[in-house]
Amino acid sequence: PRIDRLAAGGLRFTDFYASGAVCSPTRCALQSGQNQARIGITDFIPGHWRPFERVITPRPTMALPLETVTVAEALKASGYTTGYVGKWHLGNGARYQPDRQGYDFSAVINGPHLPGRYRVQGRPDLKPRAGQYRTDFEADLCIDFIRRSAKSETPFFLMLSPYAVHIPLGAMSIKAEKYRKKAAAMNRKLPHPIYAAMIEHTDDMVGRLVDAVEALGLTEQTMVIFTSDNGGLYKRYDYQPAADDIVGLVALATDHFLASLINEAGEAAALRGDSAEGRRVLRTADVMAALQQRGVDAMNGPAPTGGKKRARG
Repeated sequence: PRIDRLAAGGLRFTDFYASGAVCSPTRCALQSGQNQARIGITDFIPGHWRPFERVITPRPTMALPLETVTVAEALKASGYTTGYVGKWHLGNGARYQPDRQGYDFSAVINGPHLPGRYRVQGRPDLKPRAGQYRTDFEADLCIDFIRRSAKSETPFFLMLSPYAVHIPLGAMSIKAEKYRKKAAAMNRKLPHPIYAAMIEHTDDMVGRLVDAVEALGLTEQTMVIFTSDNGGLYKRYDYQPAADDIVGLVALATDHFLASLINEAGEAAALRGDSAEGRRVLRTADVMAALQQRGVDAMNGPAPTGGKKRARG
C-alpha cells in the first residue's frame, strides 16, 4: 500500500524503461547519466563466462571508472550531502566503492536477506539488530542519515538500493505464511508466498522512509523516486530445475517492474490530490540529468511558485 500511495499522490511514468536487463548496467546508467555501453558495463559484474556458447558475451568493464562523474558528485557540487545504502555492484575493492564516487556516507551491504546472512562491507561499526531482516536494517540506516542531514540543515541526496526483491528468495516466516494461506484460500499457486512476502518487506521499508521524512516536516521539500534496475524474476541465468520450476511462477504475479514513480515537492497539490501519468519515453540514464538540474535550481534558483521552500532532499 505504501508504494501504491506514492503512485496515487505523484507522477507515474508508464513509459519508463530500465536501461539494462540486469543490475550492473542499469546501475551504471543511473550513476553516470550515460548509456552503459559507453562505459562498457553491459552485463552484471563480473558477467557471464560461457566460452563454448555459439555467441560469446563480451566481458564487461569490471568497475565504474573513477573518472566518471556520478549523480552524487554532481549534487555534491551543488551543496548536497550524499548517502548510499544497500547493494552497489559497480566494482569490487575499496577504491571502487560509493565513498570514492561522491557519497559522503556509504553503507554497502553484502549478503542475502535473512538475519545473520548479510553485513555492511568494511563497516564493523554498523550492525543490524538480532533477528533483523535486511530491508528493515537498510531503512534504519537511511532514516539515521535523513535525521542527521535534517539536524545539520543540509540538503541531502540519498540513494537506497535494497537487495529485495532478488534471488535467493528469503522472507520472514510470519509474512511468508500470510501469503501461503492466501494462495491456499484461493486454491492457486500464486502469489508465490516468499516472493510476495519480500515485496511486502520492501513496501514496509518505503513506508518507513516516507514516514521519517514526514515526521521531520520535509515532505513538501523532498522528491522521492521509486524505480527498479531490471525486470521481474522469471528464471535464473543458470537454470536449476529445483529452484526455477517454482520461481518461474513469479513473473506472472509481479507485473509492475517497469513502473517508475515520482512524488515531487508540491506535485500532489498541483495535481489536486490525483495521480498523473507521464507518457514521455524515459530510461534510467535520464534520472541523473533531472536530479542534477533540480539540485542546481533548488540551491541557486528562485523558490518554487506558491511560496514553497526550496527542496531539501
